[in-house]
Amino acid sequence: MDDIKYAHQSKTICFNLAIGILSVIADQYGLLRNALSDQNYLFLLMAVSVINVFLRTLTTQPVKLK
Repeated sequence: MDDIKYAHQSKTICFNLAIGILSVIADQYGLLRNALSDQNYLFLLMAVSVINVFLRTLTTQPVKLK
C-alpha cells in the first residue's frame, strides 16, 4: 500500500502540531498578545485557518497513524 503516508509525512498534521506547540509556548511567555494589536492577532488566527484549509485541499492520500 504505497498510497498511504505516515503522520510525520503529512504537511497538514505537521503544520497543526507546530502551530499547537508554538501556541502553548507563545501563551506561556505572552509573546504574541503583547506584540500584536487585537486586529493583527485576529488576522494571524484567520491566516492559520486559511493555511490549514489550503493544506487540506492538497491532501491526496490517507494518513496512517500507526
